Amino acid sequence: MSRRKSILFILGFFVLLVLIGCSRKPKYTYFGPSLEFYINDKADAFLRYTQWNIYINGESLYEESLVDKFIPENIKGAQVVVLTQDINAPSIDTTRLFNEWGIGKNNMGILLVLYFSTDDELPEFVSITSNIGLGMMGYLSAFELNDMIDTHFFPELENSNYELATLVLYHEIIGFIYTEIYGYTSYTYNYDTFVERLYDMMEPLPSENSLNRGLFGLVLFNDFPLWLFILIVLFIPTLGYIGFSITGKSRGGGGRSIGYWFNRRK
Repeated sequence: MSRRKSILFILGFFVLLVLIGCSRKPKYTYFGPSLEFYINDKADAFLRYTQWNIYINGESLYEESLVDKFIPENIKGAQVVVLTQDINAPSIDTTRLFNEWGIGKNNMGILLVLYFSTDDELPEFVSITSNIGLGMMGYLSAFELNDMIDTHFFPELENSNYELATLVLYHEIIGFIYTEIYGYTSYTYNYDTFVERLYDMMEPLPSENSLNRGLFGLVLFNDFPLWLFILIVLFIPTLGYIGFSITGKSRGGGGRSIGYWFNRRK
C-alpha cells in the first residue's frame, strides 16, 4: 500500500471511530437488525429474490399503514420481520430480541425465526418460531398464527422448498393484516411469480452495498480526490450518524412482546 493510501486509511479509521462515538447506537444482547430490518438472513439460507421480496413488502406494509387515514392511530405501523438462524449459533431469546429491535409501532409486530442446520453444503430447515407483539396479539393469537404455519408453510415445504414456503407464509400473514386488521378489501400475491423469479440475479441489498464500504473503497482503491476526502473528514463528524444510516431507513417502530410465541419443528 502506498504512503498516500496509508495516510488516507488512517484518517478514515479515525473518522470511523468519531462516527461510532457520535452515533449513540443502541446496545443489543445478541446482534442488531440488518439495514433492511424486515429480513435478517444470519444463516445465509435465502436467495436475494426472497430477501428483496420480504424487504419490499414488509416496508410497504409499514409505510402504507402509517399514512392511510382510515386505519385507526392505535394500530398503525404493523411490521413482520424474518430472521434466519444457524442451530449451531448461540441460542437467542426471541422475546428479548423482539423488544430490543422494537418490532412494530403500537406493539403491532410479528417476528418469524427460521432455524437451519448448515452442516451440509445446503442449509436444511429445522424449525420455525413465531413471536407476536403485545398489540398484535389482540388480533392474531399464537394458535391462529400456528394454524397459518401448518396450513401454508409446511405443506409448501414438503412440495417445493423452504424459500417458497417462507414467501407464501409471509404474504399470508401480511394479507391477514391488510384485510382482517386494517380493513382492506383484498390482498393478493402471485405464487407463480415466486417460482419464476426465485433464481433471478438481483441487485445487492442495501446491507451489501453500504455507503461506508463504498466510500472507503473508493478512497483506497481508486483515484479519489484528496481535497474531497479532507472535506469529508472535516464535516462528516458534525452529521452524527448519517454515515451509517443513510443507506437504510428501515427501523423498528418501538413495539414490544410479552413472550407470546410458538415453535414448530419440521
